[in-house]
Amino acid sequence: MVGAVEDILAEVLQFTVSVAPMQIARGLQNKVLEAMAAARPVVLSSKAARGIAAGQAQEYLVADTPNDTTASVMRLLADKTERERIGSAARRFVAAHHSWDWELQRFELIVAGQIGPVSAPVDVRRVAEKAPQPEPLAENTV
Repeated sequence: MVGAVEDILAEVLQFTVSVAPMQIARGLQNKVLEAMAAARPVVLSSKAARGIAAGQAQEYLVADTPNDTTASVMRLLADKTERERIGSAARRFVAAHHSWDWELQRFELIVAGQIGPVSAPVDVRRVAEKAPQPEPLAENTV
């Protein structure tokens, strides 16, 4: 897929396997996460995988050479069970770690100064459990 599309989900759902072999991973994670959210197995480079804290061979496959990429894609195309296992795990990962609720919790911790705006994923639930709770707002405070 290249260029603008009207409905990313409609496009991604046409894929059997998503491939992201990029060697520069700027903005790439969103494309990978969109495929993962659609329960599509993804084959990506180790550089593309750096910003995604999912598990190699669990939620995606890593391949850094053209031969390894081809072999991984061919393996997934030939093995429906493996495709579905990785795609389902990828979908669960995105639902658990990239939902709006999750991201808003992370944003609140950044604003509170309890974590930095790092690119590496942070377990916000664990940080939030340790964080002091903010004082509730007065009823008439806006």
